Parts: sequence; structure tokens; C-alpha cells
Amino acid sequence: MPQGSVLGPVLYLLYTSDLPNLENSTVATFANDTAILTVGSSNEESTRKLQTAINQIQKWTKKMAQWHIQINESKSVHINFTNRRFKHIPVTINNQKVPYANTAKYLGMTLDAKLQWKAHVKKKRKVLELRYKKIYWPVGRNSSLSLHDKLLIYKQILKPAWTYSIHLWGCTKQSNVNIIR
Repeated sequence: MPQGSVLGPVLYLLYTSDLPNLENSTVATFANDTAILTVGSSNEESTRKLQTAINQIQKWTKKMAQWHIQINESKSVHINFTNRRFKHIPVTINNQKVPYANTAKYLGMTLDAKLQWKAHVKKKRKVLELRYKKIYWPVGRNSSLSLHDKLLIYKQILKPAWTYSIHLWGCTKQSNVNIIR
């Protein structure tokens, strides 16, 4: 299926409609992005639950081999959301270690291990700078565009970059908000 097709999302939903409901974990899917979330009173407990969930999904993908559904280990990442210090316990997918990271990108948001939005805001700032450089010639000081047209360009190109998911990250501390300014 070509990316962006109308039929693609429907077929994906049909493909994944029997994705196992996992006990002690939540599987969050959107299009072809999937996250497995587990909770535990300790790092050991949550990692054990995560590995169990991964193993169940692996069994499902092997059962669905004729539909060519595969887990992309190279795009997978393991992150623990906690303020506590802990020793990293590795998890595996198809006998390959999943790399541990302090940040993970999911649905356009950069989540860090302490859920402190600084990494996300920094990436937003870089995106804004790149987009602004690209549109500077039509909206800059020497532009002959009207203020109305400049505002339209701003609303279409810049504003979506910094307002996407702002209801989640907009409550970050003031020093992070200042990064955007």
C-alpha cells in the first residue's frame, strides 16, 4: 500500500485488530507506531512485565507471518519513566537487545525519562528555526506581502510546529518555555 493512501489505515486496522490484549500492560497504537506501557512498584517488576508483553506480541507476529507484519527492532527503544535511580535491565525483541534511551519520540513528542519537557521543547525550537529560515524571504522585512498574507504563512507553517500537543507540554516550567521564545 502506498503511504498516505485512503485504504492503508483501514488495512492496517484489519491487520492489527486481533493484536493480543495484554495483561498488566497497555498497548498504544496509532497508525504503525506502537508503544507498550507497563507499570510496576520496581524497575525489575515493570521490566519483567514489559518482556512478557513483548514475547506475547512476538508470538502474535509469528502467527501472522503470512500477513508480513514484523517488529522493527532497529526502531525500538526502551525507556523507564521514573525519578528514582535504577539499574537498567535489558529487554529483547527477537533475541536482539532493545537499546535503552533517556528520551523516546512518540507521535511527534519527545518524552524524557523524568517527563520534564526540556528535550521536547529544544527539538521544537530547532524545528521552528529551520522553518523560519525557509520562509524568511517571503515574510521578512523586505517582503512585499501584506500583513494578512504573512499571518497566513505563520499560521500554516510556524504555529502548528510549536502548538502541536501543547496541552501536554505547555505546563512545563518557565525556563523551558523561554527556550521557544
